[in-house]
Amino acid sequence: HEEAEPMAKLAVEDTKMGNVYHKILKHHLVADKTLGTSDLETRALSGDRGLTLVEMAPFGIIGAITPSTNPSCTVICNSICMLAGGNGVIFNPHPHAKRISAYAVDLVNRAILAAGGPENICTMPANPTMETLDDIMFAPEVKLLVGTGGPGMVKTLMLSLIHI
Repeated sequence: HEEAEPMAKLAVEDTKMGNVYHKILKHHLVADKTLGTSDLETRALSGDRGLTLVEMAPFGIIGAITPSTNPSCTVICNSICMLAGGNGVIFNPHPHAKRISAYAVDLVNRAILAAGGPENICTMPANPTMETLDDIMFAPEVKLLVGTGGPGMVKTLMLSLIHI
């Protein structure tokens, strides 16, 4: 919550989109409502066909593409959900949002370290480009891709399916 206003100001400054007040509200919403480890449930189902145990398991490294519209909110929300599931994440933010995205990634990493977690489990390229996106999309270590954005971003991510 303490970082909501500085991040909102930097997001508007970097992207030239939105207004600071609305971005402050969105940062508070992300801080208060994003699902985390307490939302991961193990379920057991039984019936005439036996017992089924459903447990969540991590994918490994997730590649995440973030938009210029709400870059820091997306980084924080995605980080909480992905890390809660036991994954690492590498973001490829929109180039117009690289400063605010780096700020958000650093904030997440500082919070992880303060809680006793590992260093740099959330990361991003210093200069995100379409080439760094390709590197992430086609890296064999990246087991899942998540994208936030419009039809162009979806089309780009779908290209990664060609190489499966």
